[in-house]
Amino acid sequence: MTEKELRKLKKTELLELMIALRNELDRMRAENETLRQQLQTAEKNALQQVETDAVLAVRNLLQIIETEMDVYRQRIQKEQNAVDGKPVIEKTKEQ
Repeated sequence: MTEKELRKLKKTELLELMIALRNELDRMRAENETLRQQLQTAEKNALQQVETDAVLAVRNLLQIIETEMDVYRQRIQKEQNAVDGKPVIEKTKEQ
C-alpha cells in the first residue's frame, strides 16, 4: 500500500490495519520463539550424539589397547619362559 492510499483511509480502517499488523507481528514472534526452541533442542541432541560417539570411540580404542597389551604380555611371557626353559602356558581372557 502506498502512502497516498494510506492517507485516503478512514481512522477506523487505519485502526483495523494496525490491529491486523499487530496480530501478524505477535504470530511471527511466537513462531520465531518456537523455531528458536526447536533449534536449541536440535543443537543439544547433536551435541549429545557427538559426545556419545566420542565415548564409544574411546571405549573401542581402550579395548583395542587392552587386547594389544594382552598379546604383548603373552609374547613377553613366552620369551621369558623360553629363556628360563619353562613350558609355555597359554592364558585365556577368562583366567
